[in-house]
Amino acid sequence: MEFNLFSTSGPTTVNLDEPEEEITIKCRPIDYYVYAPTPQKQAEYRSIALSGEYILNQAEEWLNQPKELAPDINADYRKPKKCRPGKQARINKKRKHEAEKELKKQMSKRNRYFQVKKKQGQFRFK
Repeated sequence: MEFNLFSTSGPTTVNLDEPEEEITIKCRPIDYYVYAPTPQKQAEYRSIALSGEYILNQAEEWLNQPKELAPDINADYRKPKKCRPGKQARINKKRKHEAEKELKKQMSKRNRYFQVKKKQGQFRFK
């Protein structure tokens, strides 16, 4: 079919038939799925491997050994002191602080009174 695909270009041929897809079978080598070690690797694995009998003998020896108690990691542990006092202690502390503040205020008024009287010469100690 030929028709104008774009307004600025001339007629363009378009093929609407679907191309046939090529079927490809991808094969991977058998080594991809199954591990086949070389003779050198097999010898290396055999030298490293432990037999079941050896493992059982070692486990039996370990079970028959006298056990040492694990060190107590909590022996030196001391519970940390409270950082914040309880509610009643906080209330009492606040009341005490307010009472001291009030007493200080009264004392400063009293001291000012005596200082004024002393300057005026009206206050004398007997």
